[in-house]
Amino acid sequence: MKFSLNKNNKFLIVLMYYNRPEGLIRALESIRNQAHKNWHIAFIDDGSDIEGKNIVKDFFTEEELEKVTFYNTNDTREIKKGRSQAYKHLRGSDDRHSGMWLNPIFNRSVRENEHDVAMFLCDDDLLQEFYLYNLNKFYNENPDTDYSYSLVILFDEKHHNWKDMTEVKNRFFCIEPIHPFFRLDTSQVSWRSSAYLRDNVWFDEEFHFYFDAYWYKRLFEKYGPCRFNKIVGQYKNFDKDCFHL
Repeated sequence: MKFSLNKNNKFLIVLMYYNRPEGLIRALESIRNQAHKNWHIAFIDDGSDIEGKNIVKDFFTEEELEKVTFYNTNDTREIKKGRSQAYKHLRGSDDRHSGMWLNPIFNRSVRENEHDVAMFLCDDDLLQEFYLYNLNKFYNENPDTDYSYSLVILFDEKHHNWKDMTEVKNRFFCIEPIHPFFRLDTSQVSWRSSAYLRDNVWFDEEFHFYFDAYWYKRLFEKYGPCRFNKIVGQYKNFDKDCFHL
């Protein structure tokens, strides 16, 4: 496969939303403000009471909405109750009828939306303005790298304005290389579409509560340790009462 240092890579942002409209608007704003404009959003609403699709439509222009594909799990409250039970008993639970059945939708989203590089973004996180620009450069300059992880800036929305935060927090590692399973935050990792288009690596459609960790495990099994790209990628919203910033 030939790579070009000047390739304008298209990024698929798999944006997951559940009942956090204010966080979602921040996330959308961070995507709109990207210096690299070649992106597409696979918007996944996990059966929210406050429907995310209307929020996205109100926020984005008609031109921007052409770069969004909408998905919805339509999960019921009973399923969500089962998720809580599965979480409490995760280590010893064999209940595959509880939890997040998101992987089939992930597979649909990467099949249906053309892209070169993909990533997750949670509705309480934001992208740093030059993240996609720097990732585009990184993957062009490193054609043999199949997936990588970035740095994180932590903030607590109850105490901080994310726009005032500049210090990189190394809670989520900054070493190279790394086994990503259960060691990286959801939004830190990006991967090439060649994982599925060339190498037939797909999301496991069986239930895993930690869908992101098990996806990164599959990437590790195929490509080895996750490379550190040394890019500041995300603002991560953390509750200061639960985590020391």
